[in-house]
Amino acid sequence: MGSKKQNARPVPGSRNEQMNHSKKGRRKKARRREAIMVGSALVMVFAVAAVCFVFFFKVQQVSVVNSAARYADETILEASGIETGSSMLRIKPAAVSQRIEYALPYVEKAVVKRHFPDKVTVTVTYARASLAVETAGGYVLMNDACKVLQTGVKNLSDYTALVSGVEIAAAEPGRTVEFTNPALLADVSGLALAFADAGFLNVTAYDLSDRFNVTVEIDYRVDVKLGSLSAAADKLTFGKAVIDSALQDAATASAKLIVDLTTENTAYVRNKEDAERTTAPAEPETAEDGTPIEPEETAADDHPVG
Repeated sequence: MGSKKQNARPVPGSRNEQMNHSKKGRRKKARRREAIMVGSALVMVFAVAAVCFVFFFKVQQVSVVNSAARYADETILEASGIETGSSMLRIKPAAVSQRIEYALPYVEKAVVKRHFPDKVTVTVTYARASLAVETAGGYVLMNDACKVLQTGVKNLSDYTALVSGVEIAAAEPGRTVEFTNPALLADVSGLALAFADAGFLNVTAYDLSDRFNVTVEIDYRVDVKLGSLSAAADKLTFGKAVIDSALQDAATASAKLIVDLTTENTAYVRNKEDAERTTAPAEPETAEDGTPIEPEETAADDHPVG
């Protein structure tokens, strides 16, 4: 007898096993066909939708919601670059908003919305000229975020705060100002936004000549001394009620007051004339024979609050 083969062919399983294996194979093929059909259908749907957007969804109406009359609706539409008959799909709201805000500096924010099938709305709100820096060519006007609104201005309106202690390197309307000291950008904008958030829209001056002894003038009547800028926002939050009270007192007494917030969690209120008189060098008193008389020590006329 011959020897048995070493690699014998595997014996097929039972009939039921063969049938189950065949069914599994058919189900896999069916699922694969279904996936291909669904994928093809989705591609067709997207293709048809894209064609519809490009060829059928055209801009028929562009409306402007204008909160003021600084810029005419036609000027805003021209700056947007949106044309009647253009594809709705090709309009990028963020890009259009940025284009308007750059082209029209006094536009604080432009909100662009598409309303399918054929309408676009542009809503604009305007910036407040809250900051000014004096230059050789006139004042540069900015909003609280230091966006340049206008250059070459000769006269300031009330409650446009004059910022001292900074120098401008570049000022292009519609863009953020560039200071010769770049670090001052965050200081100025941060301070202005902090006072605006606290409800003080009547700031008349920011003095940053010394970043460790910053003074802010409110309504031409109250000087707020903040000391270092590092904790200015916290100091302002603590001293808000004191500042409000000082503004009322200054209006009643027709005097200029100082609110000193340089010491943490403490506010001192004093009359500015008295403070200047105290710090001004006085002429030494002399006796009849010309001998200098030493002045007596007096307590400072400060009224701590808090």
